[in-house]
Amino acid sequence: MITVIEIQELLGPVSAVTAKRKLKAAGCRSSYSHNGRYYTLDELADYDAHGLWSYKGIRFSRNGALMATLVDLVDQSSAGLFACDLKEKVKVEIF
Repeated sequence: MITVIEIQELLGPVSAVTAKRKLKAAGCRSSYSHNGRYYTLDELADYDAHGLWSYKGIRFSRNGALMATLVDLVDQSSAGLFACDLKEKVKVEIF
């Protein structure tokens, strides 16, 4: 797992946008928790049946962002989900 700031330090003087672009090109996925601060290689993630994975309390989704993850979880369910059910699955505060 790595942050954009750490990538910027490794690459030299590059902007955060450039660092994020390079992370995406390398097949990295940003966390949906911690304001997307952390990145991991998708191939290292051990996603569960819902496409969710956690590493040291940092949450990742095969769907990427939290909103896309919530939509997918609702779409996967046979009868929809309440907000409390979604919160239990994603383990972050939702509004």
